This record gives sequence, C-alpha cells and structure tokens, in this order.
Amino acid sequence: MIAIDVTEFLPYRLFTELRRQMYRLAGARIGRAACLYGRQTVAYPERLSIGERAFINAGCLFENEGLVSVGKRTYVGPRVSFLTTNHDALTMANAPSPIRVGDDCWIGGNATLLPGCDLANGTIVAAGTVMLGRPHARGLYAGVPGRFKRETPARGGPETL
Repeated sequence: MIAIDVTEFLPYRLFTELRRQMYRLAGARIGRAACLYGRQTVAYPERLSIGERAFINAGCLFENEGLVSVGKRTYVGPRVSFLTTNHDALTMANAPSPIRVGDDCWIGGNATLLPGCDLANGTIVAAGTVMLGRPHARGLYAGVPGRFKRETPARGGPETL
C-alpha cells in the first residue's frame, strides 16, 4: 500500500523507469522504454521477457512456469492472463509450455493465452479471446477458442507509432 501512495506523487516517466528497474532486479528481461503499467502478478520474473517499447496494462497475470516472451512494440490490454502450465493427463504433473507473442501485436483486455501459444508478428487478439496453440497466420482472432477472423495489414517499425 505504501508503494501506491508514493507513486501517485512521482512523474509518470520516473515511475515507469523505477518499475522497469524493479522487474530487472527480480530477474526479468525488460526492453528499453517498455512500460509495465499498474500492478502485475508475475510468478517467476526470471522467466519473463518483454521487448522494447512494449506496453503491459494493469492487472495482467504471468503464471510463467514456462517462459513468457512479449515482443517489441506489443500492446497488452488490462487483465490479460499468460498461462504456461498444463497438467499431464496420466500423472497430473505440471507440464509447462512457453508462450511467445511476436512484435507489433495487440492483445485486448481479459484475453487468455494458454500454454504453447505462439503469436506471429502483427497478430491482433480481441478482448476476452482464449488463444491456444500456434495460429496459422498473422491476423485478427476472436472468440473462445480464438478463431481467425481476417487478415491484418502489415504493421511494424517505429514509423507506425
């Protein structure tokens, strides 16, 4: 609670830089100018990688027994869940699988990325969508489970920001 009270008085840029440094001290790989806005739940910071200029909104869950990688210039909405653990059907032992989100992706609020999810560069995931596996192409995905809706135009690079 004290940290919240103190951060209300800090300039935004200073606050985001302090937050980046705290995650780095905990072992996460955080790119230059990345922004982790608000509180996040991160189980294993040493298994988290966030690319430069990425934006992670408040309330995200990184249940990262497996690696979670978020690409450059990717925007993640509030309360997105990155769930890397499944259970072996016979032994009920944890079976973590990594999640990779490419560069220049958008992930809408309350979306869930399940173990083994691998999003291509430029993919858009609608709010509330549940993604699993490796989608066949860059595009817009929506629904439960996430289904391909349409292609998206190529985006990327600093000139698009």
